[in-house]
Amino acid sequence: MNVLRTITSPRGWKIVPVHYSHDPDKQGDWVFEEKKKYATPDDFSREMEIDFTSRLGAVAYPNFRVGLHLVTGLVARPGLPLCLCVDFNVSPMVWVVGQVWGGIAHFFDEIRQDPATVEGMVNEFRNRYPSHPADIIVYGDATGKRRGQTAKSDYYLLEMAFRGYVSEPKMRVPVANPYIKERLNAFNRRLLGPDNAPGLFIDRERCPELVKDMQEVVLDKAGSGLHKVSDRKQSYSDRTHASDAAGYWIAREWPVSKERYALLTQNTKPMVYGKILGVR
Repeated sequence: MNVLRTITSPRGWKIVPVHYSHDPDKQGDWVFEEKKKYATPDDFSREMEIDFTSRLGAVAYPNFRVGLHLVTGLVARPGLPLCLCVDFNVSPMVWVVGQVWGGIAHFFDEIRQDPATVEGMVNEFRNRYPSHPADIIVYGDATGKRRGQTAKSDYYLLEMAFRGYVSEPKMRVPVANPYIKERLNAFNRRLLGPDNAPGLFIDRERCPELVKDMQEVVLDKAGSGLHKVSDRKQSYSDRTHASDAAGYWIAREWPVSKERYALLTQNTKPMVYGKILGVR
């Protein structure tokens, strides 16, 4: 959360919110034990994370922590591949850009257009990254291979729009998408590993749609899919696009099955690194 930031009240009072995450004694084991005091993860999120987004249903990304995963100042590193995460929706279309640094996924840019075309999205990407010297790796929705805004598939249009670019994009799109629940499991496991360490970071200023998705996207009534809204009069209709795109990357490179996720999240305490390394 946004803490240690002075807020001026209507009457002129200076208010400085201080979150528990700024207390060095309230980390790891303390958080793990504190969660046990609440009936559900949503209760903990509302009370301790000041997160009230679960009112529409169960949150899709319960492992997301504003004070942990949001950072500022992330930029592309020239020597590393750019991971372009795509999802194909005309209104709006949101693509997310990231890289892997030290085994951790970093989301530092997103492209949003409304209405949008595949060619327009690629042109905007090329404007922002006119000559990236390393590979461009594309992750995305497998149905885009069979569906397009014209007679051509979405990925055909994407490849054509990249013609002449310094690096030909490499496609890492599966034959078929994983189940939504497995994609969410993979994303939540990257958000917080078995040792409660984050496996990804998001630039809060450059990825506003992805940040909102992490906070606001909820599951459907069955709990196995995502709640989606197509009515453009509702603000929630903008949700899921950025996180869907980002999730295709996470699910492809760090997959976690439903059974494996249940095993990892069952009675898992944070690792004590000193003991792992043999230090007494």
